[in-house]
Amino acid sequence: PAALALFSVAQATARVLTGAISEIYIPTRPIVFLIASAFSSLAHFVLALTTVSETFFILGVTMSGFAFGMVWPMIVLTVGELFGTQHLSANYMFYDGCTAAVGTLLISKVIATHIYEHQVWKQQQEHEHEQEHALSNVCIGPECFASTHYITAVLCMTGVVSSYMLWKSPRSRTIYSSNNSSSMGTSMTSGGSSSSSSSIHRSMTINGAKII
Repeated sequence: PAALALFSVAQATARVLTGAISEIYIPTRPIVFLIASAFSSLAHFVLALTTVSETFFILGVTMSGFAFGMVWPMIVLTVGELFGTQHLSANYMFYDGCTAAVGTLLISKVIATHIYEHQVWKQQQEHEHEQEHALSNVCIGPECFASTHYITAVLCMTGVVSSYMLWKSPRSRTIYSSNNSSSMGTSMTSGGSSSSSSSIHRSMTINGAKII
């Protein structure tokens, strides 16, 4: 429960801070995905070392929660800005729903389960002469989840690469070159001037074609 509460506080804080900072200091939102992916990768490397110290566990959970909170609010805004608002719900669910489904199936159901069960089998073989250990289906030790965290950290690095490609893509350059972060923040949070609103409207509807 304490770890879950810590994760929730970290991700809630990130949701609030990321939106505000991306409006003021970061010229394009895809940079947020790049930073979040790198942060998440580092968090899983730290979680792989949690058996060394409780401090690593606390730090890893906090970093993981913060990285999680950075990503999801930005997806809605980025999808709307890059692909228009005409099919925003369908486009958003393509990026949110597909990644959640594939990630859950691949990491939780396949990778983590396989590694955990393999480690249980190894420990049973090592203690087969002790009946209480041989009958146990519980894995004990850092090897139970360390490999899963390492694999997840490597997968997060693919997010760094794809985020960089999105940041440098012609579509991103076209959309964000005409609207800096300050004008977006003014028009989207407080109404802004009519010229800023019309500029953002053009940038969000110029690419309104449905992508799925």
